Amino acid sequence: MKRTSLSIFALAVAASVIPAFVAPGTASAAEPWFGAPANPAYFGGLANGEGSQTVASGDFDGDGKQDVAVSNFLDAVVIFHGNGDGTLTKTQEVKTGLVATGATAGDLTGDGRPDLVVTNGIGTVSVLVNDGHGQFRKATDLQGAGVPGGIAPVGSVIADFDGDGINDIAIDNLIAAPYGITLVRGHGDGTFDPPRQVLAGIFRSIILVGDLNHDGAVDLVTADAGQPWLLYSLINDGHGNFDTRIDTFTHLTAEDMKLVDVDGDGNLDVVSANAFTFGFSVFRGHGDGTFDLWPTEVLTGFAPTGIEAADFDGDGKVDIGVLDYLPGTVKIYRNNGNLNFSYVEEHQAATGGQALFAVDLHGTGRPDLLAMSSFDAQIAILPNRTR
Repeated sequence: MKRTSLSIFALAVAASVIPAFVAPGTASAAEPWFGAPANPAYFGGLANGEGSQTVASGDFDGDGKQDVAVSNFLDAVVIFHGNGDGTLTKTQEVKTGLVATGATAGDLTGDGRPDLVVTNGIGTVSVLVNDGHGQFRKATDLQGAGVPGGIAPVGSVIADFDGDGINDIAIDNLIAAPYGITLVRGHGDGTFDPPRQVLAGIFRSIILVGDLNHDGAVDLVTADAGQPWLLYSLINDGHGNFDTRIDTFTHLTAEDMKLVDVDGDGNLDVVSANAFTFGFSVFRGHGDGTFDLWPTEVLTGFAPTGIEAADFDGDGKVDIGVLDYLPGTVKIYRNNGNLNFSYVEEHQAATGGQALFAVDLHGTGRPDLLAMSSFDAQIAILPNRTR
């Protein structure tokens, strides 16, 4: 789950005097991997300028096609039906709370259909229950989920932390006061235990979930924007307790991160978009909750704010997509193996780029890309052409 871009506005001032880096390499003479964005989906309920924050995806209505939910930063999450041809149709807008910063999809009621969790910067966390046909209603607000544990929830992940077969929620609080992560145990019917807190950082930014140490229990990874040299691994004891914390000292401030096995060694790695160092980094995981202190780094351009890692071309390797803030281009990098990456292509997508997400909107097994803008209420859809 990525955080809201706050520091990037300062970078915009420097855009006129700092030249953008040129992506290394040149585009291949082969056919492009992605098509240019066409007919962007509009999710605004008020006017352009709302700004989009995050995307959650899943088959909401059970038709076998991927649908998406978008948090619009103001006060709502917008639901889109996936038509299976790379296009989206807006079907619903659900009011959640002021400053809707993050949307996450997962089954919280045990019916096999994804429900939604939406974090609202005012301090609430909204649970939206799916009726089984892709329509959502706000079932509850987890009032105080960020208090006293933290202030301004900005993202969440859904997973079964305690191994009881029921999904739980971990909430990322922007400001730790004094805690950074809030854990909420699910009952499987859309209700939850009272929240409990985990200490992690000062100025919370990002939360990711995955099994870091191969024990079958999902762990948490988070970054601290207040201490830009710290990457936290919160190790699950198998019962939903995260008392063991491993700190990795880095030299970067990540604007966005993903947790994925980039080098194919079976261990989860961290890939990060680094706005102030004009590129992306890969922190190789060691399979025990620790990561390389000095990552592999690739220069991409001015202020990358969004990153996605997926196998774009179907060769079995995890490739990288990067969205920069200005001028808002998506750059694609091929994974050549051994943590070596080469530039493939770029597309103009979303000025004021906020986030980048991979979703298979065509049902072919090859992910398309959705680019989000902090300036307007549109989703730029880049169709995957490698099928």
